[in-house]
Amino acid sequence: MTDILDNRPTPYRWQDDRPRVWYLAGFCPYFAAIGVQSVVYPWVLTQVLHESAARVGIAQMLTTLPMLVLVLFGGALADRRELRMLLVRLQCAMGLLPLALAALLLDGDLSYWVMVAISIMLGALGAFIVPARDAMLSTVGEGRIQQTITAMTGLQFSAQMAGLGAGGGASVLALWLGAGRADPIGAVPLLILQGALVFAAAWIATRLPKAPKASALQAHAIAAIKEGITEVWRSAVIRPVVILMF
Repeated sequence: MTDILDNRPTPYRWQDDRPRVWYLAGFCPYFAAIGVQSVVYPWVLTQVLHESAARVGIAQMLTTLPMLVLVLFGGALADRRELRMLLVRLQCAMGLLPLALAALLLDGDLSYWVMVAISIMLGALGAFIVPARDAMLSTVGEGRIQQTITAMTGLQFSAQMAGLGAGGGASVLALWLGAGRADPIGAVPLLILQGALVFAAAWIATRLPKAPKASALQAHAIAAIKEGITEVWRSAVIRPVVILMF
């Protein structure tokens, strides 16, 4: 009986799984902020700046372009920096941008190209945040990587949907706080919310364990990127997937 009792599974306690819990918790505010951005920024372009569909499309393309171009450099940087502080710094920088946009809206100084510049900076920071967060997975996964990835997917989707729902209230807020459904004031509380959510994600990142950077003996970043591209192109399994993503 003693042997049977001694072999009973240990009850789950979140305190024992704290790094993974904090890691997963950080997904919620970050992707909720992305959801808010996905609705509010086109709303500002169309309702406040009265841009044409073509110019709105160009702005959205330029917002996503940095992720395509810079994500490889983001991965190289993640291999060479302590990940926890890298995440904190990048997300703090990202949190300032929607607040700056809110200030410009209040002052009436926002223009199309300023809006595009802020969007590009948000996309560029995201291209460094995503690889850093993904690299942290091996530190917090503790042999449960597949379970953690499943939880990440669910939390990312749920949080982004919540952010999309919140961002959809821009016209209602404009009508309530301002002079009509296209009043710039409608976007201001949501932009402040976006910034606060990203800062919350940065604070959560401070609760993560330190993740040592990779070996200093690795190749130069450009050489490492070229080597990675070469390996992907040689792989009959990975190459089609990457082409489809592009």
